Amino acid sequence: MEKAKISKIDDFTYCFTEDAMGVEVYMYLLVGDEKILLIDTAYGFTDVPEAIKNITELPLIVANTHAHLDHVHGNHMYPEVFFSKKDEALFRLHTDYDYCKKLYMYTRKRGKST
Repeated sequence: MEKAKISKIDDFTYCFTEDAMGVEVYMYLLVGDEKILLIDTAYGFTDVPEAIKNITELPLIVANTHAHLDHVHGNHMYPEVFFSKKDEALFRLHTDYDYCKKLYMYTRKRGKST
């Protein structure tokens, strides 16, 4: 698994970048006094959990902004992830193997990414 690419924005904010099919996707880590918040999990191609441990040992909360696959496919790397109940159907669709395979083939054919 690739190491996470990390940019420190300030003492409380980090940006994790993942390259997927030639397009960069981003996750943000917000560091509080008692807990940290990871916003989105991207595709899960990079070892973000390990990188977070190198930044802080504070308890982690993970939340998805929405359920598109470039925001939720890394969810399996965390014990608990929060997202809106309104996104449950979209989450199921964007984590369905057959749908993702069709989408991947479509984007490759068009030479674009999601």
